[in-house]
Amino acid sequence: MRLGRKMCHYGNLAGFLFALVMMYSQVTRGFEISPPPRRMNPFVSEYRSLPPSSDHLPDTGPNHRKCRILQQLDDDQANEPEVSGLLLEILRDPREFDLARVEAIKAVGICVKDDNPLAEQLWAALHQIAASDEDEMLQGWAGRYIDLREKP
Repeated sequence: MRLGRKMCHYGNLAGFLFALVMMYSQVTRGFEISPPPRRMNPFVSEYRSLPPSSDHLPDTGPNHRKCRILQQLDDDQANEPEVSGLLLEILRDPREFDLARVEAIKAVGICVKDDNPLAEQLWAALHQIAASDEDEMLQGWAGRYIDLREKP
């Protein structure tokens, strides 16, 4: 009789575990287990956390912080895909704070390597700024780095 109870006990435990596994599989059915989200680059997340540039913002507030963020970039950081994408967005956005765009031009001219996947697009954006007649200061900065790049 004791043997029967042990068998019954083990049988119930196995049955319980089987039922638990089946319930888990039904609950998770249709859900994909995805890897944890990638952390955004700290420079990019800080830049994006600032309000959009505006003529109504003083140059010493968020606009100034945007410039400081871009000035802190080094060669390796500027060539990270997220940071390069941010630089491209800044260069292409005529509404962005002009001094932040100057810092983006400098970062591209000094830090971006030719093997960067976005290098061609970044340099095309610099050429577009240099060819436009909207902002002479930006034209001058873009032209300066284009000339430096083309010299052997």
